[in-house]
Amino acid sequence: MKNIIFILLFFAQTTFAQTILVGKVLDKSNQQPIFAANIYWKSAMQHGTTSDFDGVFTLKTLQTTEKDTKKDTPKDTQKDTLVVSFIGYETKEIVPKSTKDTLIVQLVGNIGVLQEVSVVAQDPISQDFSVVKLEKMNIYTNPIAAGDALKAITILPSSTNTDETANPALRGSSADRTRILFNGVPIYNPVRNSQLNGLGNFSLFNTEMIHKMYVYASNPPLTFGNTSAGLVEIETIKSLKTNQLQVSLGLANTGVFWSKKLGKKHFLQAYTNYQFSSAFIGLNKSSVPRLRDFGTTDGGLNLNVQLGRQWVWNSFNYLITEYFGFQTNVYTYDNLSTGSKQRGFFVNNLSKQFAKSVLKINTLADVSNQDYEFGSLVSNNKQQQFYASVDYKYLGFRKISLQVGGNYDYAKYVADTKAPIFFYALAPQTPTYQVQQNLENHNIEGYVYLTYAAHPKLTLSAASRANVPTNAQVFYGSGQISATYQPTNEQRWLLSAGKYHNYSTPTVFNPAFNLLDSWQAALDYELKKASFEFLAAVYYKQDGGIQNLANQQLNFSNANKINTLGAEIAIRKDIGKRFSFTVCNTFISQKMQIGNESFRSAEDLAYFVKATATYNHPKIVTIALSYLTREGKFFTPIIGGNFNARAGFYEPIWSNQVNSQQYGNYHNLSLNLNRYFKVGKTGLVVFASVNNLLNISNERDFFFASDYKSWEVNPYQLRTFYGGVVWQWSY
Repeated sequence: MKNIIFILLFFAQTTFAQTILVGKVLDKSNQQPIFAANIYWKSAMQHGTTSDFDGVFTLKTLQTTEKDTKKDTPKDTQKDTLVVSFIGYETKEIVPKSTKDTLIVQLVGNIGVLQEVSVVAQDPISQDFSVVKLEKMNIYTNPIAAGDALKAITILPSSTNTDETANPALRGSSADRTRILFNGVPIYNPVRNSQLNGLGNFSLFNTEMIHKMYVYASNPPLTFGNTSAGLVEIETIKSLKTNQLQVSLGLANTGVFWSKKLGKKHFLQAYTNYQFSSAFIGLNKSSVPRLRDFGTTDGGLNLNVQLGRQWVWNSFNYLITEYFGFQTNVYTYDNLSTGSKQRGFFVNNLSKQFAKSVLKINTLADVSNQDYEFGSLVSNNKQQQFYASVDYKYLGFRKISLQVGGNYDYAKYVADTKAPIFFYALAPQTPTYQVQQNLENHNIEGYVYLTYAAHPKLTLSAASRANVPTNAQVFYGSGQISATYQPTNEQRWLLSAGKYHNYSTPTVFNPAFNLLDSWQAALDYELKKASFEFLAAVYYKQDGGIQNLANQQLNFSNANKINTLGAEIAIRKDIGKRFSFTVCNTFISQKMQIGNESFRSAEDLAYFVKATATYNHPKIVTIALSYLTREGKFFTPIIGGNFNARAGFYEPIWSNQVNSQQYGNYHNLSLNLNRYFKVGKTGLVVFASVNNLLNISNERDFFFASDYKSWEVNPYQLRTFYGGVVWQWSY
């Protein structure tokens, strides 16, 4: 009995005080938050967590306090050491003095890690998925990108884009299965100079506005929806250090970019660009003989306001008008095609950081009007989109983070099209029919995403997302699981799998919101050191749903299933302080199913090699050289034609051997040169690039004689030159 009384009295005097320590992890060099930093107590590694998107973390303390019986005041009996680590940074150990104030932890980058030129980096959004991070310098120094954010993705091993367009296509899936998120909202048709099939030459996003861009190669986290392949997330900056005025002049573009701090906490960014064709076509006339004209005028405004201590509102507004003229040949018809488009979208984000959680509210309004004319094909289509989402993430559990949310995605497509009755007869005098479409899609989804830190080296996650059927929609559910194992700070294994859904984007050739689905499984491995990186991946995908495949130019076949088995390998090596190179290869074995028959896909590629070599000397020049080579795409040959008197054209006859022939192998060597001059607060960037340096005529498709007995090659872009200057003034 005395022992029991003693124990009760002891616990009356002593409490195990698991108070909450709140901290923030920053990069010391630029004061930017670091997500996915590992934080744990040195004496109890199992009591750990990771920092969130804004670098914030919460962790229960291990302090034991007892009352001093003489002074009746608490005193510490244990003060443990907090360990904070992240790949590419020096590990820091801290003994927190108090839990009353937010603990600021500043990590220092390891010597020899060139953060500004590293293309691959740890994902600051989610450790649980395969992600590549691109920063602004990665885009500008990419020889293939020409300063364009989305075209910079094509150099990555996971990119399987074979069309020289800005539309991302990842790990063998079509571009319409990959979604672009801009500040948390989806931007459909994220390209300019777009054709009727949605493919475009350049993205809509001004590279100067981009803070970071994250590319999820496959198994995208289900915190985002309406994607069944990969995901590209773009975010603008969250704080402004200095005011800046920037003026640029290039061979085909001129623009002004202005950033202004509004007090200590707010800032404004604004830009406008005018794109013109005369100088570019004049210099590259022999390389772009079919390009007649193009022009773009666009502008954007980004406002960031801190409302009180915890609320932040960001508003991005964008307008664009564009036109183009291009000599086009389809089958046996050759003439000028023209197009124009006007578009505006408006993105608003409201977020609040609590002690243990984060709340985010995102909205988007997007409207566009597009005209296109080519022979007897005349189209006008209008598109509208409204999007709203609410996301809530709770970080107060010891080993578990929980995120829930929902979104409403409304899309409307209205088209008035005069189309040829016979798809191969496009001359103005050929028979046509008029078709009008008015399509709407109301998509409501909710999700739950759970992460469990099973061990300091092992993280498990699971997620589920489902829709609320509206109108003619059917119910569907998506789900995913993943396991991340990090045996050392330099190595990381990721196993992920799931089923995903998305709606296709309507086009003239496919005017419908088709529900697509995909089963995916992937195993990724990373080995990252200061001057060496090795990446490898194997994956399997089964893409389902009605999807259009270009069999030969404007002739389309419906495939109801595509099976893809792929493998990737990539190596990066720094040699000294100036030189670095990367090389990667992708293998894709892809079969498509049409009805009950299976055929080789057009992009069944035995190899897709990409290599880049960079020499960086800030006082002299930065030189980047890239080389892309792959197998030619497979196609079904046209073996003859029958004359159709009503159409006035020969009707093509295809071989019954689907995708039995192959275009020539593709080769592209490109060069980028740039030099940065800085005097006080003024800087000048001079740049030049050459695309397809060796002027190789890579086969894109064929242009046929009127009876299909002979043909000529339509090549991809031949050698083109581009250059310009950018003047910057910080004040």
